[in-house]
Amino acid sequence: MLLLTNDEDKNIKENANQELTERLDGFSSVLEKFGMDLITKLGKTNFNIKVLTDKVEDLNKATIDIKALIPKLNKIIEKQDTLETEIDLLKSLVLKKTKSKSKESEEIIERDSSATDKKELVLKMIAEFQEKVGDQEIPSNIIEELNELKDKIFEYTGGHKILYEISQMIKHVKKKETVSPELKEILYQKAMYWANKL
Repeated sequence: MLLLTNDEDKNIKENANQELTERLDGFSSVLEKFGMDLITKLGKTNFNIKVLTDKVEDLNKATIDIKALIPKLNKIIEKQDTLETEIDLLKSLVLKKTKSKSKESEEIIERDSSATDKKELVLKMIAEFQEKVGDQEIPSNIIEELNELKDKIFEYTGGHKILYEISQMIKHVKKKETVSPELKEILYQKAMYWANKL
């Protein structure tokens, strides 16, 4: 077994100390670099979170604005159906006008003195409709009666708000499978209203 002298022992210890110091310095620089990288990444993450938070707030504001528009959009959608039916009515009136003009001569036609007779005829048709409506069970029969009534009123008036209301009732009846007592009552009351409006 070799025995080391004090100097050699001292040298070995110094070398070991120096090597340990170098390794500790290397480890501390690695640790320092790791810490700096970690701090940088945390900073970037913090920035990204802030940007995302701002975007979420902007999105939230936009969502609130959109929710505020919903009632207005609903009103527009509701009005669209009414407009479509009114446009349909106008189209039918224009078509009937053009058809009736093509049938008539181009000469100026004097006022028909039998207008009162036509009014009485229309009122009589409305009264008959009121009587028949109580016995009707099939929607198509009611629709046929309403269409005939609409044509007669158009002939008499040339255009009236009643025509639109009759068109609305026709659409309403078309959706039904049978004619309920409630619907019969509504039709009866409507017919009375139409007669008063002529």
